Amino acid sequence: MIGWIGGALKNAASWLGEGIVSILSWLLSGVLSVLSKVIRAAGGIFDLLDALWGFFVGIKDSILGLLPALFPWIPAEVVTVISLGLFAVLLAGIVKKVRGK
Repeated sequence: MIGWIGGALKNAASWLGEGIVSILSWLLSGVLSVLSKVIRAAGGIFDLLDALWGFFVGIKDSILGLLPALFPWIPAEVVTVISLGLFAVLLAGIVKKVRGK
């Protein structure tokens, strides 16, 4: 009788062990799946930020190149100050639109 109880307990322990291992494996695969999706999404965010940075640098270069072409008699330092002021106004307008105020 004791041998039968010991065998039953051994079978139950091995079944519980396999069950716990399968549950942990399932949880670990789920966590890894979520983590890989988060990393992939973060990569997309970095690509978006890189594209926005390129856009803003392009606008700045366009403004800095446009004013000296339109007003060649104005000194370069004054054109730079005016261009950076226009860029600041443009950036403030974009931020204001994004914030919705």
